[in-house]
Amino acid sequence: MQNLENQDKNAKELELIVWDQGNNGLLRQTILTVIQNQIDEVTCIKNGFILQFNKQDLIDDQKITKNLVKINHFKWKGKEGKEKQKIGKWEVYWKNKVQNIGGYYDNQGLKQGLWQEEYENFWDYAQIVYVGIYHNGIQRNRWDTIMNNNIIGGGNYDHNGKKTGKWVELHLNYFKQNYAYCDATYEGEYLEGRKYGYWQTFLSKKIIGGGFYNQDGQKDGFWIELNDNFSLMVYKQECGKLQQFMTENKYICKIQKIVKWGRFFQ
Repeated sequence: MQNLENQDKNAKELELIVWDQGNNGLLRQTILTVIQNQIDEVTCIKNGFILQFNKQDLIDDQKITKNLVKINHFKWKGKEGKEKQKIGKWEVYWKNKVQNIGGYYDNQGLKQGLWQEEYENFWDYAQIVYVGIYHNGIQRNRWDTIMNNNIIGGGNYDHNGKKTGKWVELHLNYFKQNYAYCDATYEGEYLEGRKYGYWQTFLSKKIIGGGFYNQDGQKDGFWIELNDNFSLMVYKQECGKLQQFMTENKYICKIQKIVKWGRFFQ
């Protein structure tokens, strides 16, 4: 880490919404100042200090990670070929301990065979993996979403690597901890890689929201959605009863307190 005064004056500064651990230990979204210089180094300013990363630490397989906990502790390790392509076995280390995550690349740098890949917001209380088959770098057939050896979601890919048929997908903040959790899922159909028709939102296997996607995969009409930061805390009272709270310590009495709602138009 280094002091702000040493930062390149020509660097571009912008704000991103990223995932980080709050004072209560939960993962939630926060605003972070990010600076990128001319050599693809990305600098995150946090609490008056600078945490510097390579651009590839923030972007994995063209997906923006934006999870500072994951950036700090989740590392891929493996071999590279003469042209810097990934080859052979690649595996993951979480907090310096090897995980059962990864798979094999061929000599052209394409994923082949059985792979286990991490959930986007992977952290201590969301050690979730996607398990399935790659063929020449393309996801095929059935992929399962697994947490603690239990299947909690998944669906099928067609021969072109597009999602098809019924899928169960996780909320962006899916996790399970001793005193807090978010087990929200989304269930619906994919048509040629696009969400289509009515999708339902489940919380603890109960329907609490959802809406309709049109033929272009766009939300249409009335929707009920969960907030990205959504989670539940459970506190035991002196009387012995269990009361459920939001992370903001508000009672969950009405669905409007845990969701956002509105209409979407083309």
